[in-house]
Amino acid sequence: MNISTSDSCDAFQLSSSHVHVPSITWPYIAAELLIALLAIAGNFLVCLAVNRNRKLRTVTNYFLVSLSVADIFVGVLAIPCAVLTDLGQPRHNLPLCLLLLSVLIVLTQSSILSLLAVAAERYVAILLPLQYQRIVSPRNARLALILTWCLALLSGSIPLMGWHGSLPPSGACLFPCVVNLSYMVYFNFLGGVLVPLVVMFIIYSHIFLTVRQQLRRIAAGRGPARPDTRDGEMGPARPDTREGEMGPARPDTRDGEMGPARPDTRDGEMGPARSDTRDGEMGPARSDTRDGEMGPARSDTRDGEMGPA
Repeated sequence: MNISTSDSCDAFQLSSSHVHVPSITWPYIAAELLIALLAIAGNFLVCLAVNRNRKLRTVTNYFLVSLSVADIFVGVLAIPCAVLTDLGQPRHNLPLCLLLLSVLIVLTQSSILSLLAVAAERYVAILLPLQYQRIVSPRNARLALILTWCLALLSGSIPLMGWHGSLPPSGACLFPCVVNLSYMVYFNFLGGVLVPLVVMFIIYSHIFLTVRQQLRRIAAGRGPARPDTRDGEMGPARPDTREGEMGPARPDTRDGEMGPARPDTRDGEMGPARSDTRDGEMGPARSDTRDGEMGPARSDTRDGEMGPA
């Protein structure tokens, strides 16, 4: 492993041994600086919105603010450190070179772990909503954020503790020479980058599948539209109406309304047309037919009113 590290350091030295900076480096540096400015501006607006609006100060947004702060530090410190080390600065100063590279690793690790914390919080909120208040309390959220930053600080500070290489003979601060390759592959990449990314992929895949199944159940339970509607929905007009809805006119009327003429039949006999009157209204003359006998014309009176003999 040391041979491969030495070989990569020598190869990088040969590519940067010239006094002038290769022409391909300047577009890369310009792109890095542009990304840094955009990261600072966008994430600063996120922090400002949460700070100004009290309604946004929720446990969920604690994790988003932590991610924004990490990305702001990446734009302010990590990207400039990367640009400096690409140019081989500082020269002949191993402690300062290690500090710059460690800051770069710490801030990139904090951003990745903050993304993992956001994914875990969303998993609990969507799939365990009844236990969300107990699991993701403000105290537990603060502890999770502190743990995130401590892990990032610990992971990035390992080169400062002695697990590092040495400066090349030119004295340039080159990442492949100073940072040990075994540390970058087995500790930083596998433990600090690949594992969090795999966990995030599993979390979001489970959320996606669960939400899709729930939407299919809702769509299956809703069913096709029916003409008989309830709960205030509008359905087609029906002759028989309920709950005060307007239906078509019917011949049989009540509560004093005038209905159409109908024959008065008793015992199967046909009588003359009359109005069906109730509640004391006067109806037209009709023949009183009972048991097949013809009676004199009279008014149909109710509620104690006097009719003609």
